[in-house]
Amino acid sequence: MTSFLADVLITAGKLEKVNLHEKISEIQKEITKLKYDVKNFMDDNYVEFTSKLTRDQHLVLKGEKLLEEMNALQKRIDNHVKIELSGSTKELKTLSQALKESNIMLQLSNQLLNLHECIKSIKNYQEEKLYVKVAKTLCHMQTTLYNSQTDLRDLDIYTAIEEEYLNLYTSFLSDTSLLLHERICWIGIDDQNAKAVTLSIKNEFDDIQDLIQSLHYIDNLSNYLHKFSMTLMDYIINPIINDDCSVYVIDEKVFTVEIFKKKKSPGYKSVLYNLELLFKFLHQHFQFTIYDDETFLKEIQPHLLEQLSTSLKNDCISRITPTSSADLKNFTPIIQAINDFQYFLVKIGRKFVSFFFHFF
Repeated sequence: MTSFLADVLITAGKLEKVNLHEKISEIQKEITKLKYDVKNFMDDNYVEFTSKLTRDQHLVLKGEKLLEEMNALQKRIDNHVKIELSGSTKELKTLSQALKESNIMLQLSNQLLNLHECIKSIKNYQEEKLYVKVAKTLCHMQTTLYNSQTDLRDLDIYTAIEEEYLNLYTSFLSDTSLLLHERICWIGIDDQNAKAVTLSIKNEFDDIQDLIQSLHYIDNLSNYLHKFSMTLMDYIINPIINDDCSVYVIDEKVFTVEIFKKKKSPGYKSVLYNLELLFKFLHQHFQFTIYDDETFLKEIQPHLLEQLSTSLKNDCISRITPTSSADLKNFTPIIQAINDFQYFLVKIGRKFVSFFFHFF
């Protein structure tokens, strides 16, 4: 009885191995066919740049199906390696190696098709003005193209696809920057003789947050925030601290600094009041989330905070710092005003570095 069962199991094992051979052979043929289909398809679209997009979905589905079948076969082989005798294990490992080699070819084919799907999706998202989806898809493309664990770079078509990606990236960055420029408008910063500088927010478009988030996903947010912060510092904050000026807000959308006389130092009350107006304006229009719990105002801190603190200390507070005990008595309301301003900044979400206590 034992011998009979052993014969049955051996026969079953042989049949299973034959079946594995046949399935692997079939898949290798299918993968080879898919490889040439993908090559021809990609050549059509990224070398000659002709519009032959009807086959792409079929190829994607075919690649996914083959990948599922290969994973199932690999599991079967792994299971047999665990239970077979050492004599037949070598044969199974040979089958496994053949499957892995075919898998590399299939992975490359699927990656090429995935890159094409990304390119097609990006163009569709752009038409629908889905800026965040465009940015995320570009990020996915970048990860796939520059993944050091794959052999994509060895393919002849790699350069053409990379150029297409770079064109899409450059175009999207340019378009996003232009759209933000139209929505966050600076007036007077290019005119050296301008007596007024205006920051105007056109939030009727309702897409400023999406555009800013897009810059984050394509890793260009820091550049934008630095430029925005420097412009804010040079043309709004510095005049408020150093010049005799008037600050006013129109329709809650337009913030203007009108300079009457440069280098005429304003009083500290005026400085703190006008800065509070500015940060209320910024909080109203820019207190939105960029990613996780990070807001726009929080993200500009590294670009703005130190300069703001330094300018306030050196150009405003230092002028009214007491030099005698008699002056110190009159300094109490100034201390309170400074503390109130710092509390206001913390209240609206800006973690402001204390500048007052450096004087004591």
